[in-house]
Amino acid sequence: MQNYHKSNMTLWGAVLSGVVILSFVVYYLDFSGSVIPIPESQDVAQMMFIAAVILAIAILFLKRTVLSPAKIIKGAKELSGVQVSSFVVNRIRRNYILIWAMAELIALLGFFNYIILADFQNYLIFAVVSIYSLVVNIPREALLEKSLELVKE
Repeated sequence: MQNYHKSNMTLWGAVLSGVVILSFVVYYLDFSGSVIPIPESQDVAQMMFIAAVILAIAILFLKRTVLSPAKIIKGAKELSGVQVSSFVVNRIRRNYILIWAMAELIALLGFFNYIILADFQNYLIFAVVSIYSLVVNIPREALLEKSLELVKE
């Protein structure tokens, strides 16, 4: 179980590092002034912002639903033996990866929005929401322990 948590933390750290590195890239692009805004693309930028808001709401919803121990073991009740533990472990990792990917997608939408608008303050909104979503959804070892405990009952 310790190796499982370490590998989850490694995956989480890689996603978080990617968002932070992307933020430094955008900062460098803004500092160098190499991105020229496209004035006709305001509607596209607004659609990206709306998509990011929808993703942020979806992350909140998924955190409350798919990362609850009761929901995780619901599908495991039909299995028997060793399969149950591996099912729970795989389900938790899959749910975390889904949430992390959505948080990273918010940062990518912000990057595309920056390429279109060349507005660093606008990008910062996307980056802060993305990083916050990742920090709030750090892998917890207690979730795995509680889920496996519920399976044994």
